[in-house]
Amino acid sequence: MDTRTCTANPELYLTLLEREGVDQGAIEEARIAYEYSIESEHVSITPIAIYEQDIPIGHMALIRDTQLPEGTAFFGFLFAPTEDRFSALWSALIKEARLQGIHTLKGPIDGSIWHSYRTVAEADDAPRFVSEPVLIPTHYTFLNSLGPKEEVRYVSARRTSFDMVPMLLGKASLAALPFLGCVLSEERNPTPRIMRAIAELGRRTFSGSWGYTELTESEFLSLYAPQRLAGHLSTLYLVHKGDELVGFCSTARMGEETLVVKTICIAPEYQGKGLGNALAYRLHADARERKISCMIYALIREGNGVRRFPKDGIEIFRHYAAFTFDL
Repeated sequence: MDTRTCTANPELYLTLLEREGVDQGAIEEARIAYEYSIESEHVSITPIAIYEQDIPIGHMALIRDTQLPEGTAFFGFLFAPTEDRFSALWSALIKEARLQGIHTLKGPIDGSIWHSYRTVAEADDAPRFVSEPVLIPTHYTFLNSLGPKEEVRYVSARRTSFDMVPMLLGKASLAALPFLGCVLSEERNPTPRIMRAIAELGRRTFSGSWGYTELTESEFLSLYAPQRLAGHLSTLYLVHKGDELVGFCSTARMGEETLVVKTICIAPEYQGKGLGNALAYRLHADARERKISCMIYALIREGNGVRRFPKDGIEIFRHYAAFTFDL
């Protein structure tokens, strides 16, 4: 095997995913993330590939972002399904990181946490949903064996019977909205103005979270352009107080009967006041009316949850992890 630091080339990485049989949706998401890493004004990428008789068989990249603390970088665009390939790539990555003055690595992150990140720790045979990390569980095994400084865990869960959710939360959950002077609305074709408000609320809410870096306005609007959202966005729930956006939740379609629930985001100053429950009530009541048969709660940080949200009947079907390594 021959390990080389090489020019950033999305086609090389995408070819490896295609050979593995990764679905086309994930491959397109990987392309978007790779191109972001090449084009971003604050990101630089050093890819490393491993070859056998000039045929690429593995890939990993060192990703630097000027927004990260000095000496910290991401690693990502990982494809190393066997232990020997992973070991060779990791050794080359560590060597390159040290040459560049890096002492802390976080990942796997494909460019930023706005793109695919985390690796799959435990999984059943449920199909991959939109925006889920590439499902190569051996990556977790190899990374965990290195003794990371920190492991951050996430889960995805499903519920196939949720008539009880609106009942248990109670329509009274919606009373939190007028009590706080808020209004809940739905949007299926968000404008750039709405997307800018979401970007700003996300920044205020998540800026201290693990691995967070900001997108520029143009990067955010490109990543969440209407033509990209149109393929899978079901409903965007928005909570406003006057002209200010103070909460949102998005849902994505998977066929006619499955709905993927993404982040419920509430402005820090409104957390713990019932807005999360109001959003949860509304989206579950709407799903019941639309005769949705399966709800997927996607990529939830372990320990997070809406206050009073019913846990009975939820089945966790995937566990994920992200890591921090000291060099």
